[in-house]
Amino acid sequence: MESLLCSVHEMAGSPSTLLLAGCPIEAVPRFNDLWPMSAATRAITRLWEDQKRRAAEAAYARELAAGTGGGKIAFVAPPPSLVTRLLDGVPYFASDGMHPNDAGYVVWAELLASELLATWKVSGLPPAAA
Repeated sequence: MESLLCSVHEMAGSPSTLLLAGCPIEAVPRFNDLWPMSAATRAITRLWEDQKRRAAEAAYARELAAGTGGGKIAFVAPPPSLVTRLLDGVPYFASDGMHPNDAGYVVWAELLASELLATWKVSGLPPAAA
C-alpha cells in the first residue's frame, strides 16, 4: 500500500496532496443491527484503517527522505463529530446502507476540504498551487 500511495502521489504531481479518507464504520447502517457481525466488522475495519494510516505515514516519510517534492500524503480519520453527525438520523447513506449518498458525500467533502485548507495553511501553499 505504501508503494501504491507513493506511485499515485508521484503521478498526481508535486506539490499535490493525497488524502486517504478513513471509514466511519460506527455510523454505517448496514452493520449496526447485525450483532455479532457488527462487532467483528468494526474490529476488522479498525485494523484496516490502522494499516491505511501507517501506510500513509510511511509513504509520506519515504517521500520526504527522498526529497521527491512537496505536497503531502495523509490519512484523514473521521473525527467523532463526523460520526455523531452521520448518526443524527439524516439519511447520509445510499439504499445499500453502506455507501454514502449525495448528502453523505457533502459531509465527506466538507471534512476533506477542511483538511486541505489546514494543510495549505501550514505549508504555505496557496490553493491554486496544490
